[in-house]
Amino acid sequence: MGLKILHSADWHLDSPFAGFDDSQRALLKQEQQSIPGKTAQLCRREKCDLLLLAGDIFDGEPARETVEVLKKALSECGARVFITPGFIFGSNGSRYIRISLCAKKEKIAEALERIRKIF
Repeated sequence: MGLKILHSADWHLDSPFAGFDDSQRALLKQEQQSIPGKTAQLCRREKCDLLLLAGDIFDGEPARETVEVLKKALSECGARVFITPGFIFGSNGSRYIRISLCAKKEKIAEALERIRKIF
């Protein structure tokens, strides 16, 4: 029996969508706000064991409404949720170690050796 993982990344919720006119911005924001719910729905439908959210979930300081939409979706996804920060977290992400699971075996071995030197 395997582990079914749904991976999604870099949602950038509450992006200002600079460079778009008001009607385009409104449409993009509406579509973007549906991402958490659609992801949760997919997770339930596919009976995922784990939802992996990587990268920048928010684009700057999120609105309270956006946080509530995200919390509701994650609580209803039917899977365990793992979140890893993206680059824009700056010093807030300094306590995390990021490893790409798609890296070649040699690169993962190199990363493990670097981690061993730190700890």
